[in-house]
Amino acid sequence: MRPRSHPQGKPHDRRRGSALLLVMMMSVFTMGIWGVAFRSTRDAIDTEAFHNQRTDFEQRVVKGLAWAGNLLQEGKPSGARYSFLYAGSDTDGKFFTHVEIRERGSGKFEVDARPATTNEIRRLPRNPERF
Repeated sequence: MRPRSHPQGKPHDRRRGSALLLVMMMSVFTMGIWGVAFRSTRDAIDTEAFHNQRTDFEQRVVKGLAWAGNLLQEGKPSGARYSFLYAGSDTDGKFFTHVEIRERGSGKFEVDARPATTNEIRRLPRNPERF
Protein backbone atom coordinates (compact mmCIF):
# COMPACT_ATOMS: atom_id res chain seq x y z
CA MET A 1 0.00 0.00 0.00
CA ARG A 2 1.35 3.39 -0.94
CA PRO A 3 1.15 6.49 1.31
CA ARG A 4 -1.44 8.98 0.22
CA SER A 5 -0.19 11.93 -1.75
CA HIS A 6 -1.01 15.60 -1.71
CA PRO A 7 -2.42 17.17 -4.81
CA GLN A 8 1.11 18.38 -5.68
CA GLY A 9 2.26 14.79 -5.72
CA LYS A 10 4.24 14.78 -2.43
CA PRO A 11 3.66 11.95 0.06
CA HIS A 12 1.61 12.85 3.22
CA ASP A 13 3.84 13.08 6.34
CA ARG A 14 2.13 12.05 9.61
CA ARG A 15 4.69 14.01 11.68
CA ARG A 16 3.54 17.28 10.27
CA GLY A 17 3.11 19.95 13.00
CA SER A 18 5.47 18.27 15.48
CA ALA A 19 7.94 21.13 15.24
CA LEU A 20 5.26 23.64 16.22
CA LEU A 21 4.22 21.53 19.20
CA LEU A 22 7.85 21.18 20.27
CA VAL A 23 8.41 24.95 20.01
CA MET A 24 5.27 25.63 22.06
CA MET A 25 6.33 23.18 24.78
CA MET A 26 9.81 24.71 24.95
CA SER A 27 8.29 28.20 25.17
CA VAL A 28 6.01 27.23 28.05
CA PHE A 29 8.91 25.54 29.86
CA THR A 30 11.13 28.62 29.35
CA MET A 31 8.41 30.93 30.66
CA GLY A 32 8.03 28.70 33.74
CA ILE A 33 11.77 28.84 34.43
CA TRP A 34 11.74 32.61 33.95
CA GLY A 35 8.80 32.96 36.37
CA VAL A 36 10.58 30.96 39.06
CA ALA A 37 13.76 32.99 38.59
CA PHE A 38 11.80 36.26 38.74
CA ARG A 39 10.02 35.21 41.94
CA SER A 40 13.29 34.11 43.57
CA THR A 41 14.93 37.41 42.69
CA ARG A 42 11.97 39.38 44.10
CA ASP A 43 12.10 37.37 47.34
CA ALA A 44 15.83 37.99 47.65
CA ILE A 45 15.34 41.74 47.19
CA ASP A 46 12.56 41.82 49.81
CA THR A 47 14.70 39.83 52.27
CA GLU A 48 17.63 42.20 51.78
CA ALA A 49 15.39 45.24 52.30
CA PHE A 50 14.06 43.72 55.52
CA HIS A 51 17.56 43.08 56.85
CA ASN A 52 18.63 46.62 55.95
CA GLN A 53 15.66 48.12 57.82
CA ARG A 54 15.75 45.70 60.76
CA THR A 55 17.85 47.97 62.97
CA ASP A 56 15.44 50.86 62.38
CA PHE A 57 12.50 48.71 63.49
CA GLU A 58 14.45 47.40 66.48
CA GLN A 59 15.26 50.95 67.57
CA ARG A 60 11.58 51.86 67.41
CA VAL A 61 10.71 48.98 69.72
CA VAL A 62 13.58 49.82 72.07
CA LYS A 63 12.35 53.41 72.36
CA GLY A 64 8.91 52.15 73.39
CA LEU A 65 10.48 49.83 75.96
CA ALA A 66 12.59 52.67 77.35
CA TRP A 67 9.45 54.81 77.76
CA ALA A 68 7.84 51.94 79.69
CA GLY A 69 10.94 51.66 81.88
CA ASN A 70 10.73 55.36 82.72
CA LEU A 71 7.05 54.96 83.65
CA LEU A 72 7.87 52.03 85.95
CA GLN A 73 10.57 54.08 87.71
CA GLU A 74 7.96 56.70 88.56
CA GLY A 75 5.23 54.32 89.77
CA LYS A 76 3.19 51.18 89.23
CA PRO A 77 0.20 50.68 86.93
CA SER A 78 -3.21 50.61 88.60
CA GLY A 79 -4.21 47.26 87.10
CA ALA A 80 -2.48 44.01 86.24
CA ARG A 81 -2.16 45.20 82.62
CA TYR A 82 -1.47 48.59 81.13
CA SER A 83 -1.20 49.30 77.38
CA PHE A 84 -0.18 52.49 75.66
CA LEU A 85 1.07 53.74 72.32
CA TYR A 86 4.57 55.13 72.02
CA ALA A 87 4.48 57.74 69.25
CA GLY A 88 7.88 58.78 68.01
CA SER A 89 9.70 59.88 64.90
CA ASP A 90 13.01 59.08 63.28
CA THR A 91 14.69 59.67 59.92
CA ASP A 92 11.97 57.62 58.18
CA GLY A 93 9.13 59.65 59.72
CA LYS A 94 6.52 59.03 62.41
CA PHE A 95 6.09 55.59 63.95
CA PHE A 96 3.84 54.03 66.57
CA THR A 97 4.78 51.21 68.94
CA HIS A 98 2.25 49.30 71.04
CA VAL A 99 3.66 48.77 74.54
CA GLU A 100 2.06 46.53 77.16
CA ILE A 101 3.12 46.29 80.80
CA ARG A 102 1.98 43.27 82.84
CA GLU A 103 2.49 42.66 86.52
CA ARG A 104 4.05 39.25 87.23
CA GLY A 105 3.73 39.29 91.01
CA SER A 106 6.03 40.31 93.86
CA GLY A 107 6.67 43.72 92.31
CA LYS A 108 8.03 42.38 88.99
CA PHE A 109 6.79 43.51 85.61
CA GLU A 110 6.99 42.21 82.07
CA VAL A 111 6.99 44.61 79.14
CA ASP A 112 6.22 43.74 75.51
CA ALA A 113 6.54 46.09 72.55
CA ARG A 114 5.74 45.70 68.84
CA PRO A 115 4.65 47.88 65.92
CA ALA A 116 1.10 49.14 66.46
CA THR A 117 -1.87 48.26 64.29
CA THR A 118 -4.24 50.87 62.87
CA ASN A 119 -6.90 49.99 65.45
CA GLU A 120 -4.40 50.40 68.32
CA ILE A 121 -3.29 53.78 66.97
CA ARG A 122 -6.89 55.01 67.23
CA ARG A 123 -7.73 53.74 70.71
CA LEU A 124 -4.62 53.70 72.94
CA PRO A 125 -3.28 56.68 74.92
CA ARG A 126 -0.07 58.14 73.48
CA ASN A 127 3.14 58.66 75.42
CA PRO A 128 1.66 58.86 78.94
CA GLU A 129 3.70 60.77 81.50
CA ARG A 130 2.48 58.54 84.38
CA PHE A 131 0.06 55.72 85.12
